[in-house]
Amino acid sequence: MDKFIEVTETSNSFVSKEQIQRMENRYSWAANLCKSKDIIEVACGTGQGLNLLYEMANSVKACDISKEMINIAKQTYSGKSIDFQVSDAQVLPYENNSADIIILFEAIYYLENIFQFMHEVKRVLRPNGELLISTANCDLYDFNPSPFSIQYYGSKDLYDLLSTNNFCVELFGDCSLRNTSLKQKLFRLIKYFSVKMNLMPKTMTGKKILKKLVFGELIEMPNKLISTDNVSNDFNRISPEPNVNYKVILARAKL
Repeated sequence: MDKFIEVTETSNSFVSKEQIQRMENRYSWAANLCKSKDIIEVACGTGQGLNLLYEMANSVKACDISKEMINIAKQTYSGKSIDFQVSDAQVLPYENNSADIIILFEAIYYLENIFQFMHEVKRVLRPNGELLISTANCDLYDFNPSPFSIQYYGSKDLYDLLSTNNFCVELFGDCSLRNTSLKQKLFRLIKYFSVKMNLMPKTMTGKKILKKLVFGELIEMPNKLISTDNVSNDFNRISPEPNVNYKVILARAKL
């Protein structure tokens, strides 16, 4: 089994409503920017968000290092004209100047050579192309890294990385922490000490048990996301400084 499928929110896994909301938010945000564009999603996983992108884009290509997850995505979208490839994000299987937008959601922290990835993005993007990134906010005091992660990027780190690579960068925050409940605040404190003492579950199975205790009954992740009225992609713009107000940082980077 591919190791990344153990730590990825795949189709038909059980997750919290908040996790689905976050996914719907970021893919709806991206879809609105992809109208009539040729797009590529890198590290697409089992492809839950491709449905929203496909509805808006001119063409869609997707790749992931996990053959197992790509096979699931191919089955899900067997009736759609989406080009799937098994590929490392650092060696993209696409021609020069062949895409308007490249998407990398919740995967930047797995890349061993971020500068090689940036080189590949700039090679594949057309002039004035865009790179869209979503990542967990590592600036939070209770942040819990994935077991296979290489390096996380907070808002300042992400801004510096992209601007150093000649992108014009806008940063946004999603999943606000400003109005969290007392239960959530207590859980964050427990999570903090659990991370410090290396007691946090490493697999999706272990995390599932913990999420159920915190969020209540979990629900099945759909094969395809469907846009609903509950989706919010009007994110708050944030400055390129360490941020403790949002769980998720998004970047829109233009060449």
